[in-house]
Amino acid sequence: MSKKKNPFLRWSVWRMILGAPRLLKTWQVGDGREAQLAQYVIENGSAGNPEDCVRAIDEFAWNKKFLINVGDEKGQILDDAITQTNPKRILELGTYCGYSALRMAVAAPEAKIVSIEFNEANAEIARRILSHAGVSDRVEVVVGTLGDGGKTIESLKKDFNAVEEPFFLVFIDHDKDQYL
Repeated sequence: MSKKKNPFLRWSVWRMILGAPRLLKTWQVGDGREAQLAQYVIENGSAGNPEDCVRAIDEFAWNKKFLINVGDEKGQILDDAITQTNPKRILELGTYCGYSALRMAVAAPEAKIVSIEFNEANAEIARRILSHAGVSDRVEVVVGTLGDGGKTIESLKKDFNAVEEPFFLVFIDHDKDQYL
């Protein structure tokens, strides 16, 4: 078994820490790593193979640039929760680049997933990755936030019939204080 690198010894981690004010405002680090991730997945993940695209994201995060996603180790906990509950509809709050949505699509191949993302650029990156992985027919990325005075909630009700067809699982991934 290979030993994993200490992430705090990497420049990409320190670049992210130094860029924290921007990161906390825009949910992008500011060095282009999110767009680089999408390109990396398209070049190194097998099209139509979501498991291989998850692998490519993990590879990028461990070997290229640190990401603020769930990651492979905590991702296994998410996979187990999804497998145990076998949800038919999932709501994710915080898409970032689509990693956890992709993992959930793998763990629940029959589920419809709606993922809310604050940043339009992140949403587009996630859509590219999800499309390449072949799950965009089951994963919808919506730009919004639950802290927007009800606009996103109204969209969930209207566009995704969230009142009559409930979400069986909600995964809160980013900016948790906004979702209380």
